[in-house]
Amino acid sequence: MRDRATAARLSIALSAVLTLATVSGCRRSDETPTPPSSGGGGFVYAEPPSGLPKLAAAAMKQARSWHADAVLVNVEIKSDGSQFNTTFEFYAPSDMTGYVVTTGPGPQTAQSAGAVSWGTLPIPPDFADFPDAVAAMRARGMKGLVSGGTLTEVKLCATMPVMRWEVTPASGDQPPSVTGSDVYFYASPESGAPPMDSSHANDLADRALKGDVGALASLRDAAERGDPNAATDLGYVLAVGALGAAKDYSQAGAWSCAAGYQGSPAAQFNYGLLFDKGWIGDPGSMSNSVPPYYAAANQGMAQAQLNLGVVLWKIHADSDLIRLQAQARDWWQKAAAQGVDAANKNIAALGAWNSQTMAFNQVTLLETSDFAKAIAWNPPAKGLIPYSKINFPDRPTLGWTQND
Repeated sequence: MRDRATAARLSIALSAVLTLATVSGCRRSDETPTPPSSGGGGFVYAEPPSGLPKLAAAAMKQARSWHADAVLVNVEIKSDGSQFNTTFEFYAPSDMTGYVVTTGPGPQTAQSAGAVSWGTLPIPPDFADFPDAVAAMRARGMKGLVSGGTLTEVKLCATMPVMRWEVTPASGDQPPSVTGSDVYFYASPESGAPPMDSSHANDLADRALKGDVGALASLRDAAERGDPNAATDLGYVLAVGALGAAKDYSQAGAWSCAAGYQGSPAAQFNYGLLFDKGWIGDPGSMSNSVPPYYAAANQGMAQAQLNLGVVLWKIHADSDLIRLQAQARDWWQKAAAQGVDAANKNIAALGAWNSQTMAFNQVTLLETSDFAKAIAWNPPAKGLIPYSKINFPDRPTLGWTQND
C-alpha cells in the first residue's frame, strides 16, 4: 500500500499517448453522463464511475505490451472539479519499474515510470467495483457525494491479502460515526476458487500436527492466498505446535487475527484465548481478549461464551461489578444451553458468591484453554469483510488499523 505520508511519487516520463477506441472514459458509451453537482469540495459527479474491472483489463493489455510481467497494484479515482479520472498503476517485478494508464472523458493516456512508490501487491482481476465501496460507506453513514477513492491490496494483520478501498467524501462534514474511509473486501485468488471447506482444513491441520510437512505447506499456501478457514487452522497448528513445527504464538495470533477479521468464529476465539492466557500482548492485557471472544460468542460459539463470562468476571471494576456479573451469567447461560457443564458450575459459583458464603477472590471459575479448529462456517468466495469494533477489535500492532 502506498505510504502517503512518506513516499512521494517519482517523476514520470511520458512515453506515449494512446487513444483506445474501445475505452473512452470512466463511463460506458451507452451511459448518459450525470450532470455535475456541488459537493463541498467543488463540482463532482453525483454517481461514482463504475465498470472499473473492465477498464482495468483494457489497461492491463496496454501494460503487458510494456512489460509482460506487469501487474496492477493501485487504482486511483479523482475528481478534477468537474469530472472523474481513473488512474491504473502497474508494477513490473522484472525490473521494479512502473507504468501508469489514465482514463477519463478524453483519450486514454499511458506513461512509463522509473522506480515506483505506489506498492507492489497485485490486485486481483475481479476486484470489488468502486460503487460497491461507496455503498458500503453509505451504509456506515457517509453522506453526500464522493470526490475520489483509492484501491490497493494490503496484508490483513500482516498476513492475508485483502482489497482496501479508501473512499474520499466530497465534503468533510460527515456524521460522527464516519471517522474512517476504508472498506475491505475479500481478495479472491485468480482461480476464483471458493474458500476451503472447514472439514478439509481440519484434515490438513490434523495431518500437519502429526508431522505431515506437505499438509502444513498446503494449509499455509491456502492461507497466504486469503483462505479464512485455512488461516484459522494454520493459526491453530502454530498455537498447538506440530511435529517439525514449534509453537509460535506470535504467528498464531497473526493468522487468527486475519481469519477472525474475515468472520471465522474459531479464529476469533483462538485470538481471544491467546490474549486471555497472556501468550501474546503485554502483561495484564487480558481485557484485549474481550472483543474477539465477544465476536465468537455472538456467533454462538459455546467455548467463547464460557471464556467471555470468566474474563468479564476477572476484569471487573467496583463500579461495574453488578453489570459485569449480569453479563457473565448471561453468557454462561447461553453456553449451558449448549451442554457446557462448566458454565453451569460457574453459575453455581456465582450464586455462592452472591449468598456471601465466600469472598470474591475465592470464587473458582472454569474455562477452556484448548484452541479450536475451524468449525462449520463457510464464508462466501468474495464480499465485504465485517468492519466494526463490535465484530472485532482494533489491532494496529498486527497490521490492521480500524477507524470506525
